[in-house]
Amino acid sequence: MKKIILICIILKTQLAFGQNKTEISFGISNPGQVEKTLEDFYFIAHPTAFQDDAHYGNEKRVKFNLGFSFHLRDSLELRLRVGYSKRVNHYSQAFSNTHWSVNDFQSVFEISPSFGFSKRLGRFRFSTGIEIPVYIIGKLKEDLWYQTYASSGTIDLASTSEISMPGGTIIGLNNYVRVSTFLSKQLFLYSEINYGLLFASLGGNFRNVTTSTFPIEETLINEFEKTYTKWYFSPAQIQFGIGLKF
Repeated sequence: MKKIILICIILKTQLAFGQNKTEISFGISNPGQVEKTLEDFYFIAHPTAFQDDAHYGNEKRVKFNLGFSFHLRDSLELRLRVGYSKRVNHYSQAFSNTHWSVNDFQSVFEISPSFGFSKRLGRFRFSTGIEIPVYIIGKLKEDLWYQTYASSGTIDLASTSEISMPGGTIIGLNNYVRVSTFLSKQLFLYSEINYGLLFASLGGNFRNVTTSTFPIEETLINEFEKTYTKWYFSPAQIQFGIGLKF
């Protein structure tokens, strides 16, 4: 009897997964739900200090998303989405008497389970639902190189700084809206918007190690606690991607 029950469960599982109920998708997006909060807290001076003063700047803000979904029936779906992005900035400035450059890096990982409802109309499918985003924010690492020069061209001052600060978590409750366009029975393109109410808990021990190499050699260490908590309604995260139905 037990063998018969086990065989029935296996056959039912294979049948469910064989009826085009499982999907996998890959997309890119902006990190819109957390970007402004991270910028406001982690920039040492003000959110656009280095951009305003720099002669050259390069920022990377792309987020990659991998999604899995299973349709319990035509109108009900369970989903799991994971995402990863890097906040990578580089700014530099060169005057005749002052040179400096800044590099900073911070990783952002997201996992977001959800459930929702969908409606198929010809080649299009419209989906909406509720998800629980959990963002794991990595440590901020920033390097600053600075030199000043006399009118003769000789170095007046040379120093480097290494700044670090812990990350944290951002969690909340989202609504998602997705429109999928099927190119074939299995292949589809999609666009999706995610937005909601989030709670951020960030920061910890701020540490700045400044090493002067000219005119004297010395190392100064500055440490203090810097933390940040807040509830906020997030800006939208906008995704575009491609998916495959099994």
